[in-house]
Amino acid sequence: MACLRAAPVRGHRAMVPASSSWRPRQAAIRPHKERCLGLAFFAALRLRKQIRRACRVSIAGEDLNVTESRFCHGWSISQLREGYRYCADDILCAYLACKAAPEAKRMLDLGSGIGTIGLAWLAQNPGAACSMLEAQEVSVALCRRTLRQCQVEDVVDLRHGDLRDQSVLHALGKNFDVVTANPPYFTSTCGNLPKNQQKAHCRHELRGGVLQFCSAAAHTMAPGASFCLIHATPRMSDVLAALERCRFAIRRRVDVLWRGNCKSVALVCSLGEPKGQPAAETLQVQEPDGRWSPAYLDICAEMGL
Repeated sequence: MACLRAAPVRGHRAMVPASSSWRPRQAAIRPHKERCLGLAFFAALRLRKQIRRACRVSIAGEDLNVTESRFCHGWSISQLREGYRYCADDILCAYLACKAAPEAKRMLDLGSGIGTIGLAWLAQNPGAACSMLEAQEVSVALCRRTLRQCQVEDVVDLRHGDLRDQSVLHALGKNFDVVTANPPYFTSTCGNLPKNQQKAHCRHELRGGVLQFCSAAAHTMAPGASFCLIHATPRMSDVLAALERCRFAIRRRVDVLWRGNCKSVALVCSLGEPKGQPAAETLQVQEPDGRWSPAYLDICAEMGL
């Protein structure tokens, strides 16, 4: 059955469609029902459809409401009902990593959170090895729960640590064929912090920003490796400055559009002298009328969502 991946309703971190079969139902809803009954009701309905089961679980010493949500290729992913939930940008980052390094055997996801990018990449690369580095205890616990359920603990090296710690990076090594990152989009002083601490650390730079992510990538990449990064459009000046400082050259740029507005930018980079920026590609995720674009639905289908 087709399903949607739930993420925060506000902004560009919207629901991710599982397949094109959901398109007719979505098109039927948007013209009249959502205007009458409100977006919140239908967001809740979609969330319920994509949850396989929900339960109370003791994680990091807290009794938390956890959902087991549908993911790629029949897997389930553990997420907090009121915490950070994976989004389209996670999927796009994993997709570009697959395309940037199709022969990659070792992958590292920096600030891996609940494991979305690493798992989505691993599903497309059977026989490869995936490493994840995450600082939040609750996100590490959720990811370990997911790895057990998906029976991939033997091919995923999940580490609880801070990417700003050089000893942590040294222990990881410098032999990854592809490194990915979806850093927090907001500075520590931008707006109000979410009350949920997991969500606050995922959205705001409370443990370093894009410069620290780029530096960590540069310290862990093998020669000729690719670095795939996605970040918010308003922060691109910070992103470009960080990449230049860490001596990254941009090989590919994809502007991600939601209803015609560029909300985020995905970059594929490699270490080396910058030689100018490539022409920007565009990917429309959501059409102006609210429907998922055919291009995005094709990506979801290719990633097994």
